[in-house]
This record gives sequence, structure tokens and C-alpha cells, in this order.
Amino acid sequence: MKPNSFYSPPSVAVLLLVAVMIFAYAAMRAPDPLFHWLRIDQRGSPAATLQTAAVYQTQQNITLRSLTSQVVAVTWSTASPMYASVEYKTTPFIGNTREGSFFPLTSMSPVNYTKVASTRNDLCLTDLTPSTLYYVRVWNKDSQGVESVSPVFTVSTPSPPANAFTFSKQWFGLQLAGEWRSLDSEKYDAWNKDYIRNIRVLEQWDELQPSPNQYIWSFQKNGKGYGIDDQLAEILQRDAQQPKLGSSKFIRMVLQHGGSAYGPQVPTWANEGVETLPNAKNPDDDKFLRWDPQYSCRLWQAIKTMGDRYDTNPKINTVSMPTNSRTGEMPASPSMIALWQQLNYSNNDIARNLKWYYESNANVFSESFPQKRFEMNMGQIQVPDPDNGGIDVSLSILDELATLYPKRITYGSTGAGGIRATYINRYQNKTPVGIYTEIPDANSVTPDLDLQNFFTTYIWPIGDTGGMMGYVTIKDDGLGISPTRGCGGPIGCWKDYQPLINVLNFAESKFLSYRGGPPPPPPPTLNYSLSTSGGITVVQGNSGLNTLTATLSSGTSQSISFSASGLPAGASSSFSPTSCTPTCTSTLTISTTAS
Repeated sequence: MKPNSFYSPPSVAVLLLVAVMIFAYAAMRAPDPLFHWLRIDQRGSPAATLQTAAVYQTQQNITLRSLTSQVVAVTWSTASPMYASVEYKTTPFIGNTREGSFFPLTSMSPVNYTKVASTRNDLCLTDLTPSTLYYVRVWNKDSQGVESVSPVFTVSTPSPPANAFTFSKQWFGLQLAGEWRSLDSEKYDAWNKDYIRNIRVLEQWDELQPSPNQYIWSFQKNGKGYGIDDQLAEILQRDAQQPKLGSSKFIRMVLQHGGSAYGPQVPTWANEGVETLPNAKNPDDDKFLRWDPQYSCRLWQAIKTMGDRYDTNPKINTVSMPTNSRTGEMPASPSMIALWQQLNYSNNDIARNLKWYYESNANVFSESFPQKRFEMNMGQIQVPDPDNGGIDVSLSILDELATLYPKRITYGSTGAGGIRATYINRYQNKTPVGIYTEIPDANSVTPDLDLQNFFTTYIWPIGDTGGMMGYVTIKDDGLGISPTRGCGGPIGCWKDYQPLINVLNFAESKFLSYRGGPPPPPPPTLNYSLSTSGGITVVQGNSGLNTLTATLSSGTSQSISFSASGLPAGASSSFSPTSCTPTCTSTLTISTTAS
């Protein structure tokens, strides 16, 4: 978007007068803040005077950080709450008039300013061209409509990272629902049970980043290590005793953030300037807009920092990409859409803003973790996409991401019936899909039969027909077998209930077939010794023989070949046979020429 200029240059006389005023003011203060101001009257036309010195310097601590080849985070602060905007272009600015593209997008704000005033501003420019120089400046507007613009900054977007992801089905299998740090004795069971393939390492955003420039990777809670580093260290210690990582156990890392304003999981500082949804029933549980530009940009900077720290860790297989919603899931109910509409977002705005958010979000995750696969929940949003024939905007988003990241992004679904089955069937042959079962019920007296029926109805038809059935998470349990973790149900401890364990073992055997069978064994080690029948003395012009015996010492026997080197001039060698499988013999002949 390139808005028309709203400012006509004044006459030469006015410019000279203004220049004298600026020079006189600058001579009285040091250092020169280098900020430019225009005063806008209520009709939006420029006034021919400079703003007063009391509010002359507004923007402070402006920084630009490339998060990906397409996303640049622009961060700054103001002394008092103001509305914020960023202007950018690929050629130099001519003056202090509006001449570039602006963010937030028009679909987020018709005037391209944030809707909530804030002293801290984090806005991410997206859909930029890789390896390109951009000219950037920031705008602010106060409650009276007075606008200010900063000096011009430049930033060059990097090239996209090399595609270092390698697809493998070895992680396909049952997934541990409970995060590692919440488990106690179950950790041993989870590590020892063959049917548990994937384990979760989790930290909440408010724990990880309590202030904008502070990251806490390790901390204790209730006497246990709760940070990501703590959990990884414990898992690696377990793996040193029983090596399984990368072969039968895989780590999925989660940064949990949710969408509850001023609630758990969200850092207090990250709430400022964020647009929330009206919720008359429970004002303390208001939710952020999923596409809120401030919230998204702050989270993306944290994701980039995590990627810098963990992408090269070979023990981490997957990074979870939860949605900016209270549950972390994609679906939107009619009541949620009604709340968006109450904030004056049309259906077209909602569709375009959601596409912007999900596609930009995936770009940040994919380039922050170029060596990892990542996964997100999928589901119906119930808003038509005006730019794609009116199909549900969720399908437009998921189609695009499956095309950009085939076999690398995994789509999860909470449940498998009804509309969810439609989504699973649409994507199961394009990229891996996963399912959270929602059963068995905690009061079930036949959990084994309930789960077996679920697998038979929804899971095996996908894998058996060649679909990429990536994982199944059994409802809310640290072991992936019980929704209660306790032993107070109608049949006692589920983890000791053999019929249920039989179902889970059978599930692992099915996933084994989907993985293409067990991974190939490492090449066998061959150890053998070589002996001769004695030395060879050869008179010039004659030949001599020697018998070589290769005796197998250990390992699996395989073919070996014979050769000789270091012979004097005029001598040659031959072997009969030239190769054999130990234990075996070969005859060496040394021949010499007469002269």
C-alpha cells in the first residue's frame, strides 16, 4: 500500500523561516535529536508551524532486527502512550511526507496506525524481498492527532537460510501428552515404554522472557528443573544411560503462550498496546486478537532467539507452532467471530489478517529453525476468503503452508470425526497429520475397547492407504495411556491394565509399518587377522609364491580384497583369488623381469 501524500511543500519563504527556527532551537539544546515533526489539524491537513519543544523528541531507542529473509522487527519507545506506524520503501525518502508502504496493514487499521496507544512499540514488517536494502522510518500519533516521524534508518534483509531439513518417518508414533517437566515417576515409564515415541519439552513465554531483554533458559520450581535447558539436560542424562534419542525417542519443543490478556503464559510487559476482545462474561479472561501486530512481533522475536539457541541441537526433532489463541488451536467459533466483528473488522478484514498472521508466523518458525520440522493445529475458521473463491480461509492458509513446507509442517487435529475428518483427508497425502484422541473417557470401564475402536475407525485407514499418519496423542496423560494419571477409576491403574497396554503395543506395531519397518542396522563390524606361509625370496627373472590366510576374529564376515604395494622396480604381484570371505586363503605370486 502506498498512500497519497498528505503534505504539500510550503513556499520558499516559509521553508527559510522554518529553517531559521530549527537552527535557532538547535543552538539552544544539545544534542540535536534529529526528529522531524508535522502538526496535523482535525481535518488531517498540515499546519505551517513546528510542534512545541515540550513534545519535540518522541521516539527513543529505535532498533531494527532481521528475523527472517522476509521479516524485520522494528522496536522503539515513547515517553507517553502513542499510536504507532512504520513506513518503508526500497528507495530513499524524498521528504517528511507519506510516500512509502505502511504497517499495520489497512485491513488491521484503516489509518495504518496501531489501535491501542503504547509506550513500547514492536512492529514487524513482513512479506519483504530477501537480500534487499530497505529505508525505514517510524511514525507516532498522540491522542490529539499530532504526528511525528523519526529519521530514516536502513536495513538489509538476509538471504533465506539453506534448506537443512531432512524428512524421515522415524518419529511417527504415539506422543506423550504431558510435558517432561510435569512428570515424576512417569518419566521412567515414558522412557522405557516402546510405544511412547515422542516426548514434549515445554516452557511458558512468561517464564522464558520476564522482561524484553531477559531470557531464562534454566530455573527451578518445586525442587525440579523447569527451564528448557533443565529438561534437555535431564533427558540427555537419561539417554546416556539408555540411548534412545534419534532412534526410538524424539523431542518436541514447545513455547506456550496462549491468548489470555494479563493471564498466565504471557509476560506482563508483552500486554502493553495489544488489542483485546470484549468479553462481558469474564473480563479477566479477555483474549488478544490473533493477528495483533504488537503481540505477534514480540512473540516472533522470542522465537527467533530460541531458534538461534536450539536449531543446531540434533536431539530436538520438532518445534510446536501454537496459534495466538487461548487454546493454541486454529478453529474459531461463531461467537469468536462476532467479537472480532464488534471491533469493526469485516469478514474480508478477518480473512486477510488471518492469512497474514499464519503465513508470517510459519515463515518465522521455518527460518528460525531451518533444521527442524514444525507442527500446528488445523481446523475450520468459518470465514470466507474473498481472494480465493470464498472457500473457508482456513483452507487457503493450510493449502498455502502445505505447498511451501511439504512433509515438513505437520497438521494436528483435536479429534477425528465430522469436519475434522474433512481436513485430515484433505492433507494426509500432502504432509503428515496428527490426532489428539479425546478418548477414552476417564470413567470408561472398557478403555481398551474404546481406544481400539478409535484407532480402527480413524487412524489405521489413513496409514493403511498410504497417508502420512504422523502421531496420535492419547488424552491428557503423562504416559499417553490414561486421562487421569491416577488409579482411582473403575478399573484401577490404567497403566497396569494389560488389555489397554496390548492396544498400545499393537498401535506401535502399526506405526512401525508406517515408518517402513525398523531403521536399518548399522554396518556390521568386521575384524580379521592376516598371516602368511613365510617370506619370499625371488631371483631376478623368476617368481615366488606365498599363501595368505585371512582369519575371522569377530563380527559378520564379508568379502575382502587383496592388493600389494611398495614393490621394487621390475617386480609385479597377483592374487588368486583376488578376494575372499574370511576365514579364507589366497595365493600371492611375485614376478620379476630378467633385466
